[in-house]
Amino acid sequence: METLVGILRPTGLPPARLRGVVALLFDFVRGAARTVAESRQAPSETGVSDEEWWKARSALLERVAPGFAARYPLVRWVESEDDTPGEGEPWLRHRARQTFKVGLAVLLDGVEAASAGD
Repeated sequence: METLVGILRPTGLPPARLRGVVALLFDFVRGAARTVAESRQAPSETGVSDEEWWKARSALLERVAPGFAARYPLVRWVESEDDTPGEGEPWLRHRARQTFKVGLAVLLDGVEAASAGD
């Protein structure tokens, strides 16, 4: 925490606001780590690989949620870009890594904007 506060203190944010940013960063990192940990546990918990699990579930989507694409066009749109993991990388771990990169960049942009506004 000392190191993080040392990195963020030059932003000029007041202590209460900086405390909130530190808590947000801790929670963000903890959430990403939890997703990766769960993806590592999944094969032993389910008995199938990450890829096999997702393929089995996606095949059932139309049966479980008929007309999903028509009912949820924005969800379909946001998932439309191919985000296939590299060979041997579990999908959930890949998605967690991508989400972390984007989320951290947006979060830090927000910290920068908040420090410029104060």
